[in-house]
Amino acid sequence: MDRCAVQAVWTMAIADIDVEARDRELQERIAPGVRALPGFVHGVWARSADGTRSHNTIVFEDRHAAEALISQIETNKPYSAAAGVHLHSLEIMDVVA
Repeated sequence: MDRCAVQAVWTMAIADIDVEARDRELQERIAPGVRALPGFVHGVWARSADGTRSHNTIVFEDRHAAEALISQIETNKPYSAAAGVHLHSLEIMDVVA
């Protein structure tokens, strides 16, 4: 099986948003939940210095596991939007190195 990465780019509102609460949500619920998914290998959640963009790369053992994360992200879009986090792009990529 070939490893796959889910790459997501998000835009993030910072006005009228409790950014600290959003960061806690990422650190305490979202990232641990992704790490617990079957086939998870490694994940990086990165944010721009101004806090308005987030780039995530999550590596899985196979495409099936990556597709499961894509499905969860799509299902959770309304909740993300309510927190001021909007999906800009989402793609499964083949890991080559």
